[in-house]
Amino acid sequence: MIEELSQFIDEKIKANPSMGIVDGTVLTLPPNITVRLGNSDITLDADQLIVSERFLDRTLAVTTDALEQSSSENGSYTSTWIRGSFTFASVLEIGDTVLMLKAQGGQKFYILDRGVSFGSDT
Repeated sequence: MIEELSQFIDEKIKANPSMGIVDGTVLTLPPNITVRLGNSDITLDADQLIVSERFLDRTLAVTTDALEQSSSENGSYTSTWIRGSFTFASVLEIGDTVLMLKAQGGQKFYILDRGVSFGSDT
């Protein structure tokens, strides 16, 4: 999926030079989200931003089955199925760096992912 998305973005950027990947900093949260574009003084508002659904205020519950085995004093094993669930929250926070796809000549920006840097200038 990531490779297909990357290939799609590369093709779109080559076909339309006004498109490109840019970074920004989240200033306010959805639904009235604003993002500062790079290190500039330009602030993008909710009308200019399209946020990936995975960053909305929601959680995903995943249920899984696991087999637990325990031994008894006589050396026999007992197997028990255990059911559990995990909740993942993936919301944006103020100050997050986001990676955006600039489109429509800089009129729309698609927030694709969070950005993390490990360099000395972070």
